[in-house]
Amino acid sequence: MKKLIYKINNFLDEIKAKYKEKEQRQDYRAKRRIDYFRRSIIKHKSINDVIIHTINFLKDFLLTEEVGFYYWNEEVGHFVDYNHDKESERIQIFDPFIIALSEYDLIFLKRNIDFIRNEEHKRIILSFMERKNANILIPLILNESILGFIYANTPKYIIISDYFMLDELRYFVIITLSNSITYTRLQLLLKSLEERSEER
Repeated sequence: MKKLIYKINNFLDEIKAKYKEKEQRQDYRAKRRIDYFRRSIIKHKSINDVIIHTINFLKDFLLTEEVGFYYWNEEVGHFVDYNHDKESERIQIFDPFIIALSEYDLIFLKRNIDFIRNEEHKRIILSFMERKNANILIPLILNESILGFIYANTPKYIIISDYFMLDELRYFVIITLSNSITYTRLQLLLKSLEERSEER
């Protein structure tokens, strides 16, 4: 009987060790992918390129084709869905959803949204996620200002290590998007100055 228990324990220890080794390999691969994302995204200067690069990476990382990206479009003065540039897909800066989203600088998972104590905020955020058929929502907030947000519907179960990877990715997107917005504004300013000097 003792021999049998000993064999079972050894077998279970081997399974645990193999599982832990597999987890470590997956974490290492995920970290390498995030590192690649970081190195490649900083090369982009235009807002459009940053958004496309982010969407493509997230489709691969989240194993889904359903990834959307809202960004602040200065020309129209609204947040615009990159995938659906329709009037109905625009969100004003003082929309209750934007106000609710700005209160929480965290990634939202639909299955675990009970940390929101404000019932009205919870209702607004869940309503948006249901309308977009999303189970993950990633706000892009810099110094309490929303630059945009990403939503996705993924079949992948987000474990803690995935969550931290997404948070790291979010940081790189915020920095690069902020730089792209500044770069775009400078280009517009230079163009305006050139036009004025030509008029003179």
